[in-house]
Amino acid sequence: MKKINGFLFSFILIFMIFNQKSQSMGINFIKKKSVITKVKYDKVQVNKLEDIYVERKGDFVFSELNIDLRNLSVSKRKDVFIRLMIPSINIVHKEIQNNKKIISILKEKKKYTLEEEKYLKDIFKKYKVKFGDFKTLESKMVIYPTSLILAQGGLESAWGTSRFFREGNNAFGIWSSSKAEPRIAAKSSRKTFTAHLRSYETLKETVEDICMLVSRADAYKNLRYYINEGKNVYEIAEGLIRYSEEGKVYIKKIKGTLKYNDLEKYDK
Repeated sequence: MKKINGFLFSFILIFMIFNQKSQSMGINFIKKKSVITKVKYDKVQVNKLEDIYVERKGDFVFSELNIDLRNLSVSKRKDVFIRLMIPSINIVHKEIQNNKKIISILKEKKKYTLEEEKYLKDIFKKYKVKFGDFKTLESKMVIYPTSLILAQGGLESAWGTSRFFREGNNAFGIWSSSKAEPRIAAKSSRKTFTAHLRSYETLKETVEDICMLVSRADAYKNLRYYINEGKNVYEIAEGLIRYSEEGKVYIKKIKGTLKYNDLEKYDK
């Protein structure tokens, strides 16, 4: 027993010394950090106007909005709308950047863990790209400029006063095609058909939807090209030609909104 205990003691001592040296060299055989990480954030409910102006530590998004922007002056309404949207835009951008970083690591690997394989299947499906086509995937993972998101949101929701924004956090008039998802019925209908718009728990979800729309759809291929080429927001706006039936008139409205409200400053 004494010999066995002595052997065990020697083995443990050697292991501890080896492990200590390994850690000092930056090697960790005990814990391997996963490359699959997520952006964490809090959800903040808005019960009064003052809640929007509170300085908060860490990342957050606004969720339930118990305020009515229709009662505010035009300038105040725009300021409040922008303050409501910015935190969610920041989180969505951080998530895309995080995914781009993960993809840059995984595309160099030949074998994946079960967690990595599931992540890849999900993200290729999310961006509607054939599994393994990293080049196309990365070209679609664009950072849609904050200024354009604000310009579109401002136009589509009348700066946060539309019924769909007030009742469902829908800032872009995104339509719903599935009964399984939360949605709001439009007041106008055609015979037996009633149109519905998406309803979201947080503003982050509506921002994510508009970003994914321009990232996936073939209609916005030129828009993605302009972003990847580093064009300015006015040139990128040209890629929205098929976003609205108004076509060039819509683009003119977007550009006018960008300039009049000095929205480019939020891209910095």
